[in-house]
Amino acid sequence: MIHFVVRKAAEWSIETYLASWGEPLASDIDTLCYENLSRMRDLPLGSYIFTERDGLLPSELELTASVAEQLSLEPGVRVLNHPARVLGRYDLLRTLHQRGLNDFGAVRATESTRDLRFPVFVREERLHTGSLTDPIHTPSELDRELAILFARGWRRQDLLVVEYCDTADSRGVFHKYSAFVVAEEIIPRSLLFSKSWMVKGGTKSLDEEAARAEFEYVESNPHASWLREVFAAAHVGYGRVDYALMGDRPQVWEINLCPTVVVRDRKPKPGLEGIEDLRRPGRALFFQRFEAALKSIDTGSPPGGRVGIAVSETLLRALRADQRRERTRTFHHRVAKELSGWRILHFIWRGIRPLAAWIASVAAKVSRPR
Repeated sequence: MIHFVVRKAAEWSIETYLASWGEPLASDIDTLCYENLSRMRDLPLGSYIFTERDGLLPSELELTASVAEQLSLEPGVRVLNHPARVLGRYDLLRTLHQRGLNDFGAVRATESTRDLRFPVFVREERLHTGSLTDPIHTPSELDRELAILFARGWRRQDLLVVEYCDTADSRGVFHKYSAFVVAEEIIPRSLLFSKSWMVKGGTKSLDEEAARAEFEYVESNPHASWLREVFAAAHVGYGRVDYALMGDRPQVWEINLCPTVVVRDRKPKPGLEGIEDLRRPGRALFFQRFEAALKSIDTGSPPGGRVGIAVSETLLRALRADQRRERTRTFHHRVAKELSGWRILHFIWRGIRPLAAWIASVAAKVSRPR
């Protein structure tokens, strides 16, 4: 049996797969929610895939790491993405840069940006929300953008400042490669093209040439050895990496431990039905390899066997306190974002924004680490 440990809000990502391409594995895969983990006193034998790391609160991370460690000591259990070993986004980008696997650097917004090469952009450390800013070209502009984000509810300690890496080809088109890993198996998933540097589903360009290039990528798996090195450096045994090429050098944007496997059903945009048909062979090849890789990690443990799980009362109290603080923080962030979206407040903000940004930039220069 394979057990995916997921956030309750992310269960759909596994359920959608099992209801479609993954139907042959439906009886061999189940989900366990992080929200219920603190109440579990024993768990069944099998393979466990932990699909969160950056999104966990400190006490949640400690609890999950303890559970993973207790599971890993049992002979009939296999653990992928041990939470105590997997690198979060910040540590991943720093490690890849230090090892020469990435050409761009990143720092937390609370750290000195003196050694960064501009332009840069700002993104959240814990969430998969992409960039919060356009490319930023000067330190003073960065201070202003951070001040604006603070006013809209973001905390400086939750943000990363990342060097912008221009990976556009000679036509100004950006390519985003995505590949999964299951244990040691590298499985290319997709290749998207866009005129926007933030290559998302809503910005992608589709035509016959793009569909053929995507199939060639999925079929040939050209970066397998490099990707294997990246996943090993991150201690990731399950997830999806998003990356691009700068010249002939791959550059990792992020690793998602709970990636979408199957996109929920939606009709192709008018005129693109034929292009979507051209993409189906590549999808079929991915799902064939993905299913085989999942089957290979099943421990085949006999049903009925269970592992006892011990959780200290001290840790449970810390968990409850962290959750209360997070609910308060989330509420304040939501209120700040809502208020910044109101028309009259937006009008007022536009009037005072230059002054507020100047004050914030002066304060940031004074307090910025040297």
